Amino acid sequence: MTRVIIYTRVSSEDQVKNYSLGTQRPECIAFAQAQGWTVVDTVTEAQTATNNDRPAFQRVLSRIEAGEADTLLVHTQDRFSRDMTDTLNDLRRLRRVGAGVWTVMGGQLKIETAIEQIMTVFGAFGGQKVIEDMRERAMRGQRGRADAGRLMGGRAPYGYRYPQEERYPDGRLQKWRLEENPETAPVVRRIFAEYLAGRSVRSIAAGLTLDGIPRPTEDGKAWNPAFVHKLLRKEAYIGRAYALGSVPTSEGSKGYGFDREKAVVLPEGTIPPLVTDEDWQRAQEAGRLNKEASPGTLDDEATLLRGGIIRCGRCGRAMKRSRSKRYGPGYQCNAASNPSNPCGKPSPNTLARFIDPKIWENATRLCLEPGMVRAELDRLREAKPDSGRLESLQTELARTTKALQTATRRMLLIADDEEATAIAESIVREQSARKRALDREIAATTGRHSVLSGLDAAVASFEAEMQAQSKRLSGMGYDEKRALLRRLGVRVRLYPEGSAFRWLMTAQPLGELALDGAFGTAQTVTAEMRAAQAAFEMEESGFRARVDDCWREQATLIGNATPDSGLAPVYSEAGRCGSSSTGTTDPGTRTGSPPNRRATSTVSL
Repeated sequence: MTRVIIYTRVSSEDQVKNYSLGTQRPECIAFAQAQGWTVVDTVTEAQTATNNDRPAFQRVLSRIEAGEADTLLVHTQDRFSRDMTDTLNDLRRLRRVGAGVWTVMGGQLKIETAIEQIMTVFGAFGGQKVIEDMRERAMRGQRGRADAGRLMGGRAPYGYRYPQEERYPDGRLQKWRLEENPETAPVVRRIFAEYLAGRSVRSIAAGLTLDGIPRPTEDGKAWNPAFVHKLLRKEAYIGRAYALGSVPTSEGSKGYGFDREKAVVLPEGTIPPLVTDEDWQRAQEAGRLNKEASPGTLDDEATLLRGGIIRCGRCGRAMKRSRSKRYGPGYQCNAASNPSNPCGKPSPNTLARFIDPKIWENATRLCLEPGMVRAELDRLREAKPDSGRLESLQTELARTTKALQTATRRMLLIADDEEATAIAESIVREQSARKRALDREIAATTGRHSVLSGLDAAVASFEAEMQAQSKRLSGMGYDEKRALLRRLGVRVRLYPEGSAFRWLMTAQPLGELALDGAFGTAQTVTAEMRAAQAAFEMEESGFRARVDDCWREQATLIGNATPDSGLAPVYSEAGRCGSSSTGTTDPGTRTGSPPNRRATSTVSL
């Protein structure tokens, strides 16, 4: 039976009050129990690992040497030591008595071979990426803080403040809970009261500015209606407190939203309510009704590909919905409003009435013809695109391993020459990093081969699922269509007019492994696809031309109006022309004969 002493550590006494230390011990105990080990003792210390003269740590080593245990268990290697020389010396010290060191996050620390010595030594100061270690520890600390029912810190919401008397010994605010701010809490209540009385957010903001109430930023500027609207939606004002609920808004996005299911609900009283639950619910309902009544509101169901399904073919950003009084809803690159627009002009844009049906038609082919996925898998298996790459990687790995062994031997031979040792260490670090990268790439390439050979069952399951979905296609509503697009992994790249391809669609019905060619790739575009794209261009350009002609006709009737005159016609689905008080123009408007451009789609498994 393996006997183990668990050693947990933080760098200072102040950090003992945090939560990272409290999570090291249970995770170490769980790891030991999973291995069937007997925990002899758990030792905790607040000392930096760059100093090897840690009293508790040295006592643990002595106890193991005396035979009380035969394994030392730590959470991560930097809990053991951060110094390269100390790491090797302490491991050799334990090895002499037949003992070893294990980490929860990285397994056993070995020094039997030269390669193992080097990998362990460099792990002492960050064998894995330092930033990943920091993120892991930060998340562990945040989880411990949330489990204790405490806020994550940060800036207090408007209307609140952190209790000034609750501080750490060094004077820092603890930021565990909130209390009312006597200066700003009445402002929050005023905003809710005026909004429920029927005032708009714009008039509320104007009133706050006229009354000289400082903005939260204290920059002397006027209140922003958008900020007032944001305050009206905050759940904190009815005492609801959450932690760890932030999630990316969409794939590749830098923005974050809130996931209620992921979030940890904090205890009642963590945030005191400023308004009643009834008033807050009434404010939400009033906001919903105002949004529906707004003439500028975008109808979600008019844009099937919103929310990251359609992206800019140049910069990769999720395209935003656009609403033109003249042309109707569409999609436009988010970078179009950025002064340093990386996409150039004209930015990619199109109308939803044209692109949505084309993408839906291609997506439903996977339901009606699920055998095309199996055909694509067979094609890729036969092609074996990674075989040459795998041989090249293995050759380079052998060369790198040999260079690493040579550099390691030289470093050990010149240990007394500090300057030469520093150079050798630099070479070893570089070669070690290259070896790890090659190992990862070989594993990924080999994994793709293994995935290809094991996809038959997944393909059969997909075919059965799509057969069931095909019977429901005609009756699907908006949400069901979007759910199916997500299930199929549909992604659309839109390019500007004049590009070789106007749009390109990919699908990944079986995961992340890319398998091109089921719909035809850019190199294998069929005559049928060229004709379909030409029809798409003609339809889109023809529609815009008819709308422009309609506008000119209406402008003549009302007295030679111009786009700046504030009047513009609206072309309806029935082809009739009406007038509108706002002359918004689609930035991608073009008339005349369309260029010869194509669209294509690919499927990925």
